[in-house]
Amino acid sequence: MAKPGEKRTRILLGVAVALVVIIFALVFFEFPDNTHAKFTFSAPDENGCVKVTGYTGNPTTLNIPSTDKDGHKVIAIAEGSFGSTYSRLEKVKIPNTVTVIEKDAFFGAPNLEEVKLSSKLIEIGDGAFAECTQLEEIEFPETLERIGARAFYRCINLETLYIPASVSDFGEEAFVSCENLMLDVSDNVLAADEAAKYNLETGTVDTTAIYLIVILSITVVGTVLIVFVWHHIRHKAGKKNKAE
Repeated sequence: MAKPGEKRTRILLGVAVALVVIIFALVFFEFPDNTHAKFTFSAPDENGCVKVTGYTGNPTTLNIPSTDKDGHKVIAIAEGSFGSTYSRLEKVKIPNTVTVIEKDAFFGAPNLEEVKLSSKLIEIGDGAFAECTQLEEIEFPETLERIGARAFYRCINLETLYIPASVSDFGEEAFVSCENLMLDVSDNVLAADEAAKYNLETGTVDTTAIYLIVILSITVVGTVLIVFVWHHIRHKAGKKNKAE
């Protein structure tokens, strides 16, 4: 049977580990809230697949499902499905089953800040994110092949975008009026030509420093907690020795 001091030490150690895990989870993961969202879908196609066409409810973060309620796979975000009428929407996660975001899918979404794209995405349609003036964070997967005309028109808060080598088709003015945007075209000659054509700023997106800061912060917090627990153990051991 554990002594009171030992039990207290185990609790402190457990709390320290839990805090490190929680901090790590808050930094690297998101938990989209679909509590008040009811999704709508197209009729299944000949392959039994569907498009998501919208939702009812007012969540600020949205995790689009990979299937409808009958198990049909969601392969596309339908034209005009998440636009200006969804004024509360701030963050969206698109499932890896989706290969196409159709024309004007998120056109004019007024408060959309962050989009996590499907890792299997092939096409971003014309005007898909046009007039999303609050959009700050989006990352293209290595599967992406086409970025449609004016797909990111007037995304004035978008600052950096890496264009993967897989992109081989740019629509006209895909990034026009993106006043603060810098394109990383280091792996895509066609994107470099596109940037030159529209006088877009180019450079290299370096996320190494960000990851180092995050990892260092977690390490420091974890170390402080472990040192605190170790000090507590030593203190208890010292008191025990004196008592004996």
